Amino acid sequence: MPNKIKVHFKAPERADMIAGEFSMDDIMKFVECIPDEILPPYRRQRSYVNSVLANHEIDRDSPSNKKLFKRTKRGCYILNPWISYKMGVE
Repeated sequence: MPNKIKVHFKAPERADMIAGEFSMDDIMKFVECIPDEILPPYRRQRSYVNSVLANHEIDRDSPSNKKLFKRTKRGCYILNPWISYKMGVE
């Protein structure tokens, strides 16, 4: 991801980190590569993808919210920095 964001945590036990920022255009390029058998055409629409991202933002209150994304500015997101995840295979 070409854009990087410095994430500052309010909790003193967490050190600041650099996160990659992605835009709606980046997401749409990815979505267009997914075959119809996996992602139906109606779910490839920009408005649908945008609603999924918006419904799973950290700051939104909803019982089904997974709190996966943090919006950094209009149309730009980072993955929730509080989520622990591993990259690669061990």
